[in-house]
Amino acid sequence: MHIKYLKEYEYEKLEAVRTIPELKQAALPFILLKQAEIMPSGIRLHGNERPDLNRLIPKLKKMYELRVKEYSEGIYSFAKWGINRRGEEKYYYRYIEKEIRSLLQSTEIPLKLKYCFEISKEMWERAIEKYRDKYFYKYEVLHGDLHEGNILYWQGKVYLIDWEYLRSGPKEMELSFFLCWHYLQKNMGNIYGFDVLEKEIKDMEQESLLDIEMSKRIKELLIPMWFLIDICYLAKGKLAFCEERIEKVMEIVPQYAEFIHIGG
Repeated sequence: MHIKYLKEYEYEKLEAVRTIPELKQAALPFILLKQAEIMPSGIRLHGNERPDLNRLIPKLKKMYELRVKEYSEGIYSFAKWGINRRGEEKYYYRYIEKEIRSLLQSTEIPLKLKYCFEISKEMWERAIEKYRDKYFYKYEVLHGDLHEGNILYWQGKVYLIDWEYLRSGPKEMELSFFLCWHYLQKNMGNIYGFDVLEKEIKDMEQESLLDIEMSKRIKELLIPMWFLIDICYLAKGKLAFCEERIEKVMEIVPQYAEFIHIGG
């Protein structure tokens, strides 16, 4: 466990953490990991090694490469007000829809990718409509910049500091983004086939990391969303191995659309 001395300004942060009600202390890493409520997406794994949550507890590395800034909250407002449960407000889906549409409007899709783009867009729009009224209710407290330097051992207890990036979010999104990111953008160049994506989904289901509803949302909403993002980034020339990725996208998107139609 990483140990470092408190700096003067960090005492205030530690005091703020202490004010969090016991039920909201979901931020301690061992609690999150044991409950499988987050998936460390920044761990560098070897070969086909899969994340082992228990083994990762004493070896915490930088856990979040993906930050959803709309959920960011300051430490003092969090310590005072706790988690902001938005009830039935459909903020999250509105945000996703707004961001994706903004990306689509700013991207000129080349003719070569037009067909795959339209298929992905159709899958995504169908899912947005389906889940528009089904808001994610289960929220957890997540540290948005968790790495060894922000883990403190002091007087026999473990604390997390530097809470400026504190956010709340649906726990399933951590698993969902891990799955999609792992498949689509791992190492910014590895190109997988449809069979690998299908296997990733099945593996997550078999390991009980996803229930049926989570799995359906990943298949129907998040993976088409990542297809759209991937295609837009390819169109903008922002990804490595661009030509190889374009060929793979042209192959896999129609297959995935058929997979959703038959097995979704």
